[in-house]
Amino acid sequence: MATTKLVIRDYSSTRNKAGTNLIFVIYCHRYKTMLVSTGIRVPPQFWNKSRQEIMRSFPGFSTRNMVIRKKKELIDNFVHEALLFDIDPTVDYIKEQLQNKQKKVKPDVPPFLTFFAQFIQEMTPIRKQLTIRSYKHTLKTLQQYADFIGKPLNYEDLDMTFYNSFLSYLYSTKKLSANSAGGYFKVIKLIAGVSLERGYHKNIAWKNKAFKTLQEVSDGIYCTEEELTLLYNYDFSYDKRLEHVRDTFICGSYTALRYSDLSRLQAANIQNGTIVVNTKKTDERVVIPIHPRVKAIIEKYQKSTGSPWPPVFKNEQKFNFHLKEVARIVGGPFSQSVIKRISIAGRPTQLVQKKSELMCSHVARRTCATNLAKAGLPIPVIQKITGHKTLKALMIYLKQSQEESAAIVQQFWNKQDTTPPVTPNNSVVPEPVNLN
Repeated sequence: MATTKLVIRDYSSTRNKAGTNLIFVIYCHRYKTMLVSTGIRVPPQFWNKSRQEIMRSFPGFSTRNMVIRKKKELIDNFVHEALLFDIDPTVDYIKEQLQNKQKKVKPDVPPFLTFFAQFIQEMTPIRKQLTIRSYKHTLKTLQQYADFIGKPLNYEDLDMTFYNSFLSYLYSTKKLSANSAGGYFKVIKLIAGVSLERGYHKNIAWKNKAFKTLQEVSDGIYCTEEELTLLYNYDFSYDKRLEHVRDTFICGSYTALRYSDLSRLQAANIQNGTIVVNTKKTDERVVIPIHPRVKAIIEKYQKSTGSPWPPVFKNEQKFNFHLKEVARIVGGPFSQSVIKRISIAGRPTQLVQKKSELMCSHVARRTCATNLAKAGLPIPVIQKITGHKTLKALMIYLKQSQEESAAIVQQFWNKQDTTPPVTPNNSVVPEPVNLN
């Protein structure tokens, strides 16, 4: 009877300097035995003999167990196929099947960066433009890094040595923040995974937990209700371009819509007194009530242009440039300096800038989420308005300062009668009792 089993050869003679031994598939048939290496090594103490698997306490156990099981399944499949066609699955027969499989012509394996470029072409028709742009930026930066180190990148290079070297390059040469660097590693791990699935390599070093996508919560500004009032009431009738920019920002500050959604709003998006949008980035359907200021803007443009929304720039960078100009002209709190904390080149840095210089389209989305939270609306309700898929993603947008949070708690306490009752100081002290 044919049997297959996973075993580890726990001999000191087969143990390497790292203290690990190879795991084999052992195939037995009619008193003949064959050992087939899985290529996976672990310390013997991490091998579960009864379950024929690597213990969960060993780092990377899941991926390694998947590899050794596939090797065992390959031999089991040869046995089942032989029995299906009334062939005796002898050791020599199974050995021959394994040799034939190894002789099969392997697919042409493109170089790593060549495959990366091919993958971008494959994904361009089906992925969003912003996603494709991030792929292209990552590819370009990897090509620059390869030129910098003076050698091409291979699939096998994607290990912790590469991770540390590339991260150092992004920090020291490109002067990037942790979030920007993390975006590159996110794409690199995607390409490594796809190329692994296609059989172009067997490298799984990039699955190491330390090969991580960096992320930090950086400081970001938002506009208070008082600042929005200043913006809303400022007379920009002398410059229609700035008026359109201001009105678009106000709409964003009361809808939490991204600029990619604000820039494509139409009359059809107004339904039953609400704004209904399928967001471009996440394809999430959001239903947003119309704030009185947004309603006034809609009526103004409906009357003057026949369209309910202010004209917008197709280029978001152009919008951001003019929004800074709007804030600079309004002045007041926008002229005040603020401290923005961010990591640059891997080091925490504090930048002192005027608030007007930090204004951009995304401030509107952050403003809406933060002001709704300050007003006491439940977080799940805010999440429905912003369209964030996870609570964690929403919480990044809430930029309420510690001082503002403290003031809100203080107001809450002031509304409650928490003063402890005063014990009257006129109680009669009893005379001591004489027990004699």
